[in-house]
Amino acid sequence: MTIDDDKLADLLLQWEEVWEQGEDISPDQLCVNCPELIEPLREQINALKEMSWMGKSTDQDSSLDEPEEYDVPERFGNRYRIEKLVGEGGFGRVYRAFDEELQRHVAIKVSKKAPNTDSEVTDTLLEEARRVAQLRHPGIVTIHDVGCDDGNYFIVSDYIDGTSLAELINKKQFSMTDIIELVAQIAERLHYAHHQGFVHRDIKPANSLIQENDIPLITDFVIASKVEELSQGNGVSSGTLPYMAPEQVAGEIQLIGARTDLYALGVVLYEMLTGELPFKARTPTAMREQILFRSPKLPRTINASIPNELEDVCVKCLSKHPADRYSSGQELAEALRESVVDHRKSRNKKLLQISFSTLAVIGIGIIGYLYLPSLFQKPVPNTVSENTTPVYPEIEGAKFFDGKTRIVTKVKRFAPVTLEAWVRPVEYQVKTCRFIVGSDIVTEFGMGMALCNAIFGVERVKGMIYSKQVIPLNEWSHITTVFGKENTRLYFNGKLVKTGLATNFKTSTTDETVFVIGNVGKDNPINYFKGYIRSVRISKGERFTSDFTPDETFIPDNADTISNNTVLIYDASKNEGEQLIGVDE
Repeated sequence: MTIDDDKLADLLLQWEEVWEQGEDISPDQLCVNCPELIEPLREQINALKEMSWMGKSTDQDSSLDEPEEYDVPERFGNRYRIEKLVGEGGFGRVYRAFDEELQRHVAIKVSKKAPNTDSEVTDTLLEEARRVAQLRHPGIVTIHDVGCDDGNYFIVSDYIDGTSLAELINKKQFSMTDIIELVAQIAERLHYAHHQGFVHRDIKPANSLIQENDIPLITDFVIASKVEELSQGNGVSSGTLPYMAPEQVAGEIQLIGARTDLYALGVVLYEMLTGELPFKARTPTAMREQILFRSPKLPRTINASIPNELEDVCVKCLSKHPADRYSSGQELAEALRESVVDHRKSRNKKLLQISFSTLAVIGIGIIGYLYLPSLFQKPVPNTVSENTTPVYPEIEGAKFFDGKTRIVTKVKRFAPVTLEAWVRPVEYQVKTCRFIVGSDIVTEFGMGMALCNAIFGVERVKGMIYSKQVIPLNEWSHITTVFGKENTRLYFNGKLVKTGLATNFKTSTTDETVFVIGNVGKDNPINYFKGYIRSVRISKGERFTSDFTPDETFIPDNADTISNNTVLIYDASKNEGEQLIGVDE
């Protein structure tokens, strides 16, 4: 049975909204009209409850604190002696302690008494923290130990004598240079963590400690998860709402990754530049709606002293689609520092323009005085026009499709069929789909797979199917669609990302309809694909029934293959005339 991920995410949001008000609704109550989602929702809710203490900052308003639920012992484990409380909130406390074994001060984050002390749950929570202990970077607070003492989970990390960025934002005024360098350094630390396979998922000012030398350290990496675990749907929803990316708010776990952290860092940048959060609302529901569907005010409308170049960087970080943000923390850091250089160049250029304009006025006055008649000569029109069309380089082994290029095959549309392609798009097109492989029937839906806005979508004879998978720009991606007997399945880099209804030919005329590479039909002037295509394979039947490792090179099936038969292969690396390999045209 296929689970409706969108409906499940909506139900989880409903539960969270009530939970934030101090109440709890059971999955049975929420799923009255969809009993098949009761157990999946229960699992998601239990995971949120179990991990919530680790994912919340301990510097929240004391008004959120619950009544004391347990007495903190003088020690944790056999080696940690508690010295003093340094922070607390509704979900836990942080103490300074002394590690008697290694003779050093440490910080211990302690949960409140856990309602569920099942050994399997305990092992899961502690293993999550142990993974993060793998991170070793001078700009990331190191985790040394984790444990459970009388039902209280605790995490031991470096004790940092510093001030959180959240406190500094409220106390001091940062210069533009300070903001750029501070955020750039945090971006570089995130780049390291992302390269090691981790995402933080709760970047905010409270989770950045600033030392006396203005060096930032990222803390609270305990809610991080390995990227591959997130991609398999095992990640737990976490984060602090005003800093959460749209994909977090929507529960699109498959989209959560490094660019999710960069969105949150963009919120921090916005806050430091303007003194405001990009989205403000009175209720969590309104906040979620703004994050998902609204655009924030441009930073310069709040603070006109912000350079245009820096505003551009901030706005890009806050893009709704992950693919529209910076691809890495390092790229963001470079863009931030480059914005200073660009701003200085722009300012110097303006100064030069003013100087030249002043000189020009003086010069024109002199010329007018000496050569007045020549000023009335008929001017010569400028015949040079600027070519604004971008030029895309040739890539060895690939063909660039620009709308004029399309390959009309001799393969008539049929089903069941499997379409595969290696693609590298160069731009998105709003409100239309760009077909990598398609078929065209006037006034009817055809069959094919496309880039729709930024996401992977397909056309079946009776309509469209859209996944939530973004196809990144300027990167090679393997996309596959299996038009099967029972359903239609979309795969991205070998991973199933969407299942929809099967294709039906009963109401369609298919005799003269063939598959086209690079477009949806022979003469369609709108829905053409723009980018590089390396290879395409069309196969009879359902080649894939589960996740798989994509073939780097498409080759015909062996002669003894029975269920899957290659019909056509397009290979751009071949010589002209040999690029189409038709086994059964």
